[in-house]
Amino acid sequence: MKEILKKYEEYLRESSKSKNTVLAYVTDITLYNKFLRDRKIELLDTDEKTITNYINFLVQEGKSERSINRIIISIRNFYGFMKKSSLIKEIPEINYKTTNLTKRIPEILTVEEIDRIINIVENDSIKGIRDKALLEVMYATGMKVSELTSLKLQDINMELSYVNCTDNRNTERLIPIGSSAVKALKVYLAERDRISYLNSPYVFINLNGNKLTRQGVWRIVKSYCERAGISKTVNLNTFRHSFAVHLLQNGANVRAVQKLLGNQVLTYMDTYYEIINSDRLNIIYKRSHPRA
Repeated sequence: MKEILKKYEEYLRESSKSKNTVLAYVTDITLYNKFLRDRKIELLDTDEKTITNYINFLVQEGKSERSINRIIISIRNFYGFMKKSSLIKEIPEINYKTTNLTKRIPEILTVEEIDRIINIVENDSIKGIRDKALLEVMYATGMKVSELTSLKLQDINMELSYVNCTDNRNTERLIPIGSSAVKALKVYLAERDRISYLNSPYVFINLNGNKLTRQGVWRIVKSYCERAGISKTVNLNTFRHSFAVHLLQNGANVRAVQKLLGNQVLTYMDTYYEIINSDRLNIIYKRSHPRA
């Protein structure tokens, strides 16, 4: 399979597809191959039933219809390559009926809105100091809330300015953090011992000294967004999505964004670019239209 995937990537690079498309296609097929390998299914023995089972697996994993449609395109393209390479005789038929769901694009906060939220936090109490550090790290890393609440003291390296993040599959990734987050963390950790009488190993704890919960983080985010006058619909993924979009807007490589956020970023990559392109069109319109 490795040899086939290598030749497939070379085939894609020789085509007119963009680097981002090549990366997405290869990643989709790599994950498909993992599904086959876990079930001890040989690639050349796959058929319509195998692909249907994979689609059902994706549905059970909570993949959006948008993502599944993209993955199906990747799989079709891959089997088309294998047929051209005489590895298979026929391309398996893929039967997947989509529903006419309204496309939901997540709300993205601007850099100015992020600043308003963080700057409204007062540093005159332990809670405020903790909340500022929490929000700074959320935006600096783009971590999921489950990853953020599971962050341990040993996972932070202040000298080199990075955190070691572990996802729900026990996969680790190093994420750099900027000077604002480092500064907020230093202030918080200097005060943290005053509420950590239970010797919790976790970075972010509640005022009882216990690990901060997902609900606790939501209350913090919601409270400061309201106080900052943010009218957009904000949820626990808003900082994560905003982080990714801001990186891409400022020229970050898609592969770098994927490494920072984990493989899940490909699920939203087309949406991120749609948001960016929409913003660019609005700017062009306002600059160019005589009555804008």
